[in-house]
Amino acid sequence: MSSWDTMRSAWEAWERHQPADERALTRVAFGHLKLGHAPCVAECAQALGEPETVVAQRLARMVDKGTATAADGRMTGTGGLSVAPTAHRMTLGGVPVFAWCALDTLGIPAASHSDAVVTASLFPTGEPITLTFRWGRLASCPPGVALQIVSPDAAREAMCGGT
Repeated sequence: MSSWDTMRSAWEAWERHQPADERALTRVAFGHLKLGHAPCVAECAQALGEPETVVAQRLARMVDKGTATAADGRMTGTGGLSVAPTAHRMTLGGVPVFAWCALDTLGIPAASHSDAVVTASLFPTGEPITLTFRWGRLASCPPGVALQIVSPDAAREAMCGGT
């Protein structure tokens, strides 16, 4: 199994353990976030065919769990993708967005089969690097760069901004 297949399998296993209503909200919001737009609760509720109060409660629960971010009644991030600035900048299909962590900068372009340019900060130095993806495949990467996977709990504050 390739490392890409391993990452995809791990993501799919994690996602299967999330409540179905949260997966649905993540998918709706992710579609907006890819376009650089933070959807409001009303937009998500309409897309889901559910009352705004129900969606607002679900979003609050996701924020509490760390699987979403929100500001001013808008969902600013979920599934590792964000419109709120982080250390991991990305142009995804020509749209400027951000990723929560280094793994997301690899997984999001790969999973969405998108062209992307990623400017990330190396931990712990903060040195910037640039990666280029074409149709979801890594097209260019500085020599010697490697991704080290650590447990989410260990990485949460130091590398993922608390998400």
